[in-house]
Amino acid sequence: TEPKPATFAMVAGSMDQFILWFNMLTFTLMVASAGLVYLVYLRSRHIWLRSFIIYTGAYAFWLLFGTYVFFQAVFLPAPIASLTLIFAYVRVAVSFVVLLSGSLFFLILAGDRVGRMGTVLMVASTAVVGLLIGLTLGFGLTWAGPVSSIVFYGYFAGLSIYALVKVLKGTGARRRMLFFVVYSVASYSLIVVLTVFFAFVPPDSSRGMLVSVLSSGLFCALWGLLMVVVAARWVSLGLTSSQGELPAVFVEDYGISRREVEIVGVIREGLTSKQIGERLFISERTVEAHIHNVYRKCDVINRLELINKISRYS
Repeated sequence: TEPKPATFAMVAGSMDQFILWFNMLTFTLMVASAGLVYLVYLRSRHIWLRSFIIYTGAYAFWLLFGTYVFFQAVFLPAPIASLTLIFAYVRVAVSFVVLLSGSLFFLILAGDRVGRMGTVLMVASTAVVGLLIGLTLGFGLTWAGPVSSIVFYGYFAGLSIYALVKVLKGTGARRRMLFFVVYSVASYSLIVVLTVFFAFVPPDSSRGMLVSVLSSGLFCALWGLLMVVVAARWVSLGLTSSQGELPAVFVEDYGISRREVEIVGVIREGLTSKQIGERLFISERTVEAHIHNVYRKCDVINRLELINKISRYS
């Protein structure tokens, strides 16, 4: 019986359509997750969240442009070569946005600032990836493409591991990103292994793009789902209050202790350190020590800045 080739073609065509629609839905999910994280950022103003929003948005458009190239190659009888080339170059440009914003996110998440070493690392990785992509697109060196991918994903795997070590030692808002950082470590490490493997195994050219686009979609889909759950919980937590009527999400974000919650609650009433000590039956010096710790945790220098920061969570 002869229908085997026709059956295979139908299955392949259905798979192509599935990948196209799956990736488009994944793009929507990634944008939605970035929007939810933005709502969190409006309240907390954590600088690493700002970098994460750009990182997520850039990755979403990186997926979108790659999916369009796939659409042209698979579904159009005569692909428009100029458009394919333009989208390929735009995707490369977006890759550099991913590289820089992702670097800022992981480095700031791991510490309070990027620092000199972090800056050198970002510049060096961008230069190396840019050189390899230039060799691929400008000189047609086929080996440079896989090597650029290995460097790109290997760099993010290393950054993710570094951030994971720091997040495990930290407290507050950074701990909420733990699952995402663990996912990044596992995903980027796996991608590096698979890229190294396939670099030495000539892929089937007809299906190579399909596998690449599908794996990118799966990676982004899990990313989006994970962040929708994390951000939704974060937003819902902001609707509740902790002991002392401070927003619960503020207390968790900055690791405010139970005694510090009591003191901050009284600060908001406008009492002096001496009056706070009399109300809570502790010395004025102890009150000042607790206030200093709260200022340090919240990165503020006076009571007005502290109250303004709390008000954003209300």
